[in-house]
Amino acid sequence: MNPTLKEFAKREFPDSKSDLFAMFIERGFQWCKPLGFNAMVTMQSWMFLSSYQAMREKLLANRTISDFLQIGYNSFPEINSKIAQACAFSIIATHINSLTGRYIDLNSAPQSADKNKFFLERTKEILHDVRQDDFKKISGSPLAYWLRPEALHLLAQLI
Repeated sequence: MNPTLKEFAKREFPDSKSDLFAMFIERGFQWCKPLGFNAMVTMQSWMFLSSYQAMREKLLANRTISDFLQIGYNSFPEINSKIAQACAFSIIATHINSLTGRYIDLNSAPQSADKNKFFLERTKEILHDVRQDDFKKISGSPLAYWLRPEALHLLAQLI
């Protein structure tokens, strides 16, 4: 980012200032009605990286993830996307306690797999129904939707 954009990002989007796509996610919520949805396809790095921790924590406290698709490797096969790994999501603009979201893991498919076919022929092994409050039990609040309840319990003990 150039200095002007960097200053704007710090001022207007302090929790997502690391990248334009993350600021775009936050900006999407400013356009939502209170019970509206923010549905996007973005880079997946905000799910895990520490530079997006504040953004994730704010999202988990104030929004509700209803559906999430981690596309991962080969998100865009036309460009050989080992670097441009994406996710798609639908997030409700307000927080709804105890709502369970559906997470689909296309990242576990072989790298050369047809993601569309893998999605359409999905099996229960790639489906995960998770309460987003469980992410808060993990240090840094990553969207580690694939963790088993036992692992979440152990990680919660570490906080």
